[in-house]
Amino acid sequence: MPNIPDVFEKTVDDLIDHYQTFQFPCPEYKCDILAFSIKYYLNMRMKQWSRNENRETIKTNAKKKKLL
Repeated sequence: MPNIPDVFEKTVDDLIDHYQTFQFPCPEYKCDILAFSIKYYLNMRMKQWSRNENRETIKTNAKKKKLL
């Protein structure tokens, strides 16, 4: 897995590139809604990644225990 320290910025850039105009009924909350949505998306992706990494770690540890 490549180390990507600027994942938040890359996600924002990707969203802006694909959806160049955002239509919101209330422009006052546009920034808050976007920030919440991106934070939620990144949180869910990090949880998925962590779960997968933990599964692999458990499998590796189980193999090591069998060898001992």
